[in-house]
Amino acid sequence: MTPSAGADDRYPIITPALSDRRTRAFRSLFYTRLNRYGDRHLNEALDVIARVRMAYHDQTRQYVAKQTALGKSYREIKRLIKRYLARSTFRTLEHYAIPA
Repeated sequence: MTPSAGADDRYPIITPALSDRRTRAFRSLFYTRLNRYGDRHLNEALDVIARVRMAYHDQTRQYVAKQTALGKSYREIKRLIKRYLARSTFRTLEHYAIPA
């Protein structure tokens, strides 16, 4: 399965990942998808990569510190990192795509 171009932020709608009303409010505090029409597995993978980078990758940790000093919340910073990851991944896939 190949990721679609819509997986990045071309539709900047942040929506809760679950559709169940009872758990939507609680769940949306921790996980939001970049695009509600995108690939859920891709969005979950980007979320995991973003959290790991925020915890262990030195350059990302410096970026988080800088954005925190500017007053951004954890959710906003994670969303920015996920957008960066989606764009860079899509560019890499485009570069190595086999012409039809």
